[in-house]
Amino acid sequence: MKKYLALGLCLLFAFSVCLTAVAEEPVVLHLVDINYENEATANMIHVFEEAHPGVKVEINHATNGSEEIVNALIASGQAPDVFETTPELYKQYGEYFYDWREDADVLSCWSEDVIDAVTLEDGTIYGLPTNSCKIGLIYNKDLLAAAGYEEIPLTMSGFEEMCDVIYEKTGTVPFAFAAAETWILSQMMDAYINTHEIPGRIGAEKFTSGEMKVSECSGVFSNFFRMMDIALKYTDGEKLLEYDWEYTCNLMANDKIAIISYGDWCGPVMLGYKADINLGMASYPTCEDEAKAVTPVSIEHTVFVFKDSKYFDLAKELAAFISATPEAAQFRAQYGVVSNNNYIGEVDQSVFNCVNIASAALESTGRCIDRTQSYCPPNFTKDAGEAIQGYLIGLYSEQEATDMVDAAWNQN
Repeated sequence: MKKYLALGLCLLFAFSVCLTAVAEEPVVLHLVDINYENEATANMIHVFEEAHPGVKVEINHATNGSEEIVNALIASGQAPDVFETTPELYKQYGEYFYDWREDADVLSCWSEDVIDAVTLEDGTIYGLPTNSCKIGLIYNKDLLAAAGYEEIPLTMSGFEEMCDVIYEKTGTVPFAFAAAETWILSQMMDAYINTHEIPGRIGAEKFTSGEMKVSECSGVFSNFFRMMDIALKYTDGEKLLEYDWEYTCNLMANDKIAIISYGDWCGPVMLGYKADINLGMASYPTCEDEAKAVTPVSIEHTVFVFKDSKYFDLAKELAAFISATPEAAQFRAQYGVVSNNNYIGEVDQSVFNCVNIASAALESTGRCIDRTQSYCPPNFTKDAGEAIQGYLIGLYSEQEATDMVDAAWNQN
């Protein structure tokens, strides 16, 4: 009897040890994002962990190749709990993502306009927005000043003339862009596709229905190729195709390029190369009417939660914390982007970098328009961008490239 009692006590002790080990095992949330490793994000996660004892957040900063990483994780049955990336990826991973439409308390942290921008036609809200972005012409104020300009002209002829003057007076390449990146080319193209009358969402509906071609929307699409030609005056097309987004930022930070086409998130990258660079941001000239200059705007990043997350409720808390809270607004400002939640007004404006300040100033110009890229078919950006790359190296004529852009919308 004593033998069995002793055995029972041993088993009970062993079981209790196992329970203790399980109870003490930390909860690990896996977050994949497309940001650089940075102190602001690390601080934000630290605050979340402090508020959730026993919870550890492991971050994979997949600045390049995030889709490949997430695809591999999904295939291996190890999908992350939370994924911060660009909003259009709901088209690729939507079946895995949680729908936030019933979480009114979380959604109330943004304006209706912002929530509308991440709401699908059927009402689904796959992701929480973290920050908006504006696409425009980022310029080196000192190089423009050396050429006698305080700002970028808002007409095509004025812009072209200014480029000639910059090159003549400074010897610097006046205008270039990261032609190796199809998404950079497609972002710039948005300025010559959409108008205030036909913004991104409405244009996308018309393109999909066949009511209108992409190149017919604005009436100034040919001027996109004129912008390409202005860049080609100073840099060979083959050379432009060597420029990826990081290299282009590096060239600009080192005074090798005066103006680039880019988004307002470039501030941290530029300042990382040159801390005292003096940058401005301008709308795109689209024709000879200054009133038709535009600044395309979209939701830049969204946070998605995988609905099969082992720690689903905690994953939702993490996603909301890094997007919908005052802490999110503050930390993202420190990272160099402007949160689009309702707490942005509580952030000390001195935190923002020069590009953020210039971008914010564009809000009051009346030139901001909704972007097509937020609503385009999955492969449009790649296919349209490749058509423009072909134009830059003389492989396609303007008409051929235009036809390929139009076809790219409905062949996806």
